[in-house]
Amino acid sequence: MGKKKQLLIIVLSGALVYLNSLRCGFVWDDVLTVVNNDFIKGWQLLAQVFSKPLYYLTNPDYLYYRPILSLSFIFDYTLWGLRPFGFHLTNILLHLCAALLVYKFIELTLKDSFLAFCSGLLFVLHPLNTSTVAYVTSRGDILVAIFMLLSVITFLGAKTHPRYILSLIYFALALLSKESALVLPLLLIFAAEMRGRIEPAEAVKKGRLYYLGFIAAAFLYILLRVKIIGVGFNLAASGQTGLLSTFANFARALLDYIKLSFMPLGLHMLRNIPILQLKDSLFIIPLVILITIALAFLVYKLDKRVFFLAGLFLLLISPVALVSLKNPEYFTQGRLIMEEHWMYAAVPMVMALIFYLIIKVGCRIRQLPKWLLLIFALPLALLTVRENTFWQNNSALFSHTLHYVKNSPTVYRNLAWISISHQNPQNAIRLYKEALLLKQTDKMKASILRDLGYAYLMSRDANKAAETLLEGLKTDPENAGLHGLLGLLYAGDEPSKAQEEWQKALEKDPFEPMAFNGMLVESRSKSEVNIYLIAKYRKMLKLKRGFDSAKVYRSLGLLYLYSDLDMEAMLHLKRALRIDPYDIKTNNALAICYVKKGNTRMAESTFKRSLRLNPFDREVYGNLALFYKETGREKESKAMLRKSSSVNPFD
Repeated sequence: MGKKKQLLIIVLSGALVYLNSLRCGFVWDDVLTVVNNDFIKGWQLLAQVFSKPLYYLTNPDYLYYRPILSLSFIFDYTLWGLRPFGFHLTNILLHLCAALLVYKFIELTLKDSFLAFCSGLLFVLHPLNTSTVAYVTSRGDILVAIFMLLSVITFLGAKTHPRYILSLIYFALALLSKESALVLPLLLIFAAEMRGRIEPAEAVKKGRLYYLGFIAAAFLYILLRVKIIGVGFNLAASGQTGLLSTFANFARALLDYIKLSFMPLGLHMLRNIPILQLKDSLFIIPLVILITIALAFLVYKLDKRVFFLAGLFLLLISPVALVSLKNPEYFTQGRLIMEEHWMYAAVPMVMALIFYLIIKVGCRIRQLPKWLLLIFALPLALLTVRENTFWQNNSALFSHTLHYVKNSPTVYRNLAWISISHQNPQNAIRLYKEALLLKQTDKMKASILRDLGYAYLMSRDANKAAETLLEGLKTDPENAGLHGLLGLLYAGDEPSKAQEEWQKALEKDPFEPMAFNGMLVESRSKSEVNIYLIAKYRKMLKLKRGFDSAKVYRSLGLLYLYSDLDMEAMLHLKRALRIDPYDIKTNNALAICYVKKGNTRMAESTFKRSLRLNPFDREVYGNLALFYKETGREKESKAMLRKSSSVNPFD
């Protein structure tokens, strides 16, 4: 079979198995990285994309610096708006590109086009990659794999200095796609040196000087990220494990990942296993190291290609050793996490190793490798098509995950949020109670108690709500959301206590939505509240500079709007939009300003702009419905009301 046919089969097969993922919506963190992320909704905030973490606007505790990922989302949003179809199409196209690069890499290093075809085809079909391809936020894994492969392929084929520099540029792009690219200098040196031993004619000569360039680039990236941009790394665990335990747990995770590569059944997110706790020993640790070196040397002597592929696999999966023990949700329970999408770049090396051994053993039976490829490929393709269905929406995803993972507060919380969004607080209460039975950090427990308190409020059980929220504050007194909800609970019968709780919430988080909205309503009838809030946010303007001042201007704009100071409101809201033109709350408030001024054309235009920014926002639909009603457009008003009640960002 010719090379063009092989590449065509890889592309068509990959496109076919992921075709049904085009029906998937936004799930899980997509709401944070795409739907509610102003940074990706146009080109005016490009400076923020490169100077802030990915989750800066939605969950600042997540220190993921991935500007190339955000840049790809901007391209998608420019083309498609917030239509999930376009984002999933990009993921599929990028996955196909990665598969073609796998083919090129294996062909370049091992000089075997059939093995390259097997590796690329099985990689593009493998269901282990579904959690990467069918999940928009996991695109970072695809991008980093693409740029790492481009970097290594370019380096290995380089004969001039510009080509080596191009390889360095690809490395920089990989680093800006995902942090795991830090392993690339070791990967590149290993690939280049081993290629020279597998094929002596391809030995590295002048390229060795550039090894230092890649190592220097990695250190420069860390320095720029931590010291200049100010974005650290999520490497702090809830506790500590010794060197021997870390090694043993990494080895166990490797074996599980290899098993999943062979038998990809029961795939799911948030896979976790018990942590092995072993005592460090001055005798055992050196012995383990010596045995590992001896085994590696033996494999190298027996077959350099096996050593090469196994080494690549270990290097590509090595970042797991850093992150698997760092998730406090599971470390607290004595477990390590094993996300399947962490295997994305390593899957092709496992597939290449399997088929290299099959070709080597079955070379005497001429058609055996081809038949075995077919036997492998068909079940993988069918499993991938099936796995895609679990990523259709949040309900399908988390219900599927719960079938396998019974110890995750995250799963129960997400399922409860779905119940809340469908006006089913009783089911949400049941799920939150299940989550509270699990061992977890105080911060997580307080967040669950806050959500449970809200579910009790929805079910009109004020006593249970108060009891739950107060318990939450005992667990985590710094949780602003608990104070905000307590204020809402007290608002009807004890307004002074409500105001006290809201003030506490705003001291901890000046933009806590429940507290701010509650105080905003109070400010309309109580001048002292209005004076307090305006003074608070004016003072904040002196402390908040640059992009961070947008929320302060928005808050002041809303306060002036509620005080009927429409000119001041419009002035501050427009200042906020000059800083963050994609903030839906600011756009919505500005539209109301236009309504009050009688500028119906600008009001309607700004409401519609708000819905383009986020077509899942119920408040904007409700405001637009009211606007249409007031302007005598009853039919359009009813349509917006229906939309307001039916739209659900969690579906």
